[in-house]
Amino acid sequence: MTKDSIKKEFIQKIERHNQIHFDINGTFCQFYDFDENKGAYNWSDSLETIHNESIVSAHPVDHFERELVLAYTDKFLFREKPPVICDFGCSTGFMLQALKNRIAGKAVFIGVDAVGSGLRKLHVKEPEMLLFKFDIAKIPFPENVLDVVICLNVLEHIEDDITVLREFERVLKPGGVACIVVPYGDKLYDYYDESCMHVRRYGRNELLDKLRNAGFSIIRHSFLSCLLYIPFYIKKKINRTIWKKGISDVNKMTMMQNDIKATKDNILIRSLFALDNELSKRFSLPFGIREVVLVQKTTAIF
Repeated sequence: MTKDSIKKEFIQKIERHNQIHFDINGTFCQFYDFDENKGAYNWSDSLETIHNESIVSAHPVDHFERELVLAYTDKFLFREKPPVICDFGCSTGFMLQALKNRIAGKAVFIGVDAVGSGLRKLHVKEPEMLLFKFDIAKIPFPENVLDVVICLNVLEHIEDDITVLREFERVLKPGGVACIVVPYGDKLYDYYDESCMHVRRYGRNELLDKLRNAGFSIIRHSFLSCLLYIPFYIKKKINRTIWKKGISDVNKMTMMQNDIKATKDNILIRSLFALDNELSKRFSLPFGIREVVLVQKTTAIF
């Protein structure tokens, strides 16, 4: 099957599953909005702007995170027929574009987000990608339709993360994989996390246990930025001390942006991230700033 025929089949499955019809006339609309619970997410358009302009577009932690995700998923991207790849929490599509470049566009790419501003920007850059806006705890896809799921720094914003993981397992095809990234260190929650509307940082084995409970098998597990974890840990503990004394929302946001700027263009930090990534590609590191897990759906269709 060709990429276009797989894309058309996927759209038809969504239409039948939701009893709707997309008026696409050969192309897809800007994005399709399934959202019935507007404003209930731990995310906002203002955070979307900060996230993309100050962090994801240039910060080494996000650059090397994307590199590690590509390394983990690489052998699952090249298939006999083009895979269906979905990024849940895609924002403006940096990860989707990296995946597209890696496999020369030979896949059906789907982007999902809870806010529309990033999806609109992504549509301008990548009009052929299928874009949806909905609550990922209620994914409006039928079972067994995705080959690869990507979910980077999203689960920490969601109260009921286990329901989301079960939804990922439901929509993946048997043998399909999911790559999940979350912030690590449940005792390190501070004003930065609060400003980012995180409901948690993940503790040791918390994500692994939840993934197993959702029906996944663990393929690879490591951490991003093990080499920088000690200074990161100290900084977060200092942040927690300041946070507990009480600071205004305006000051918290300013301090968060200052923290980003302080590490964004640091050559030493970038070099350590690069070394750390090479280690993570070869070994399972014991701790780090973010936790990275690759899992597989192993249930068969009877």
